[in-house]
Amino acid sequence: MNEKSDNKYESVLKYKPVCCHEIMKSYLHTLFNLRETIVFIWLKNEKSFWYFIKQTNSNTLEGYIKGRNGWIYRPIKIKNIASYY
Repeated sequence: MNEKSDNKYESVLKYKPVCCHEIMKSYLHTLFNLRETIVFIWLKNEKSFWYFIKQTNSNTLEGYIKGRNGWIYRPIKIKNIASYY
């Protein structure tokens, strides 16, 4: 990607969805259809972040959390997710 498109993506990732935009727990199974996709995740411990889903398996998302200094690899167990956008 070039610098201009990188800035465009960075501005989108600064947006934090509100609760009325989220997909609730009953639809978490739809995460398994998402690969190579960025979603906003709320965990049951009330932490939230942008997450790049690299791949999924029966109980875990494997991918990267958007941190202040870039993307950090972090698998997440589906049972710990409250909702996503």
